[in-house]
Parts: sequence; C-alpha cells; structure tokens
Amino acid sequence: MPEIQHRIFDPFCTTKVVGRATGLGLSTAYGIVAEHGGQMSVQSTVGEGTEIMICLPASGGETKTEGDPGATPG
Repeated sequence: MPEIQHRIFDPFCTTKVVGRATGLGLSTAYGIVAEHGGQMSVQSTVGEGTEIMICLPASGGETKTEGDPGATPG
C-alpha cells in the first residue's frame, strides 16, 4: 500500500480497524532508534510481507558479553 507506506512511522497510523491497534508501535520504535543515532527503513510488497530494517551506529566503546567479569547481569 504505497499510499500508507510513507506514513507508517507517524504516530497513530494504523491499517487495522478502529479499536484494534493504537498505531504507536512503529513511531515509538522510530523515536528510540533515532534517539540513539540510528535509522529505520521499510520494504513492503502486498501479499508478500513487510521488512523493517534498523541500522544503529557502532558503539565505539568496549563491549561486554555475558560471562565477562565486568558484564552487567541481565
């Protein structure tokens, strides 16, 4: 649906019937990704599906993995 695709990150944009969805999911995700310096994009084909891509910048710092002495318990 090209007429909707350009608005999918707008708050309250939804393709569901009234009362079934708020339309805040993608706009919230977009805000979080943008706040961290990232970008989101979408590829969608009717009848085939939709793919949302999220690109976040590298941290530039040292990362800790589970099992590292300095890792924060999750």
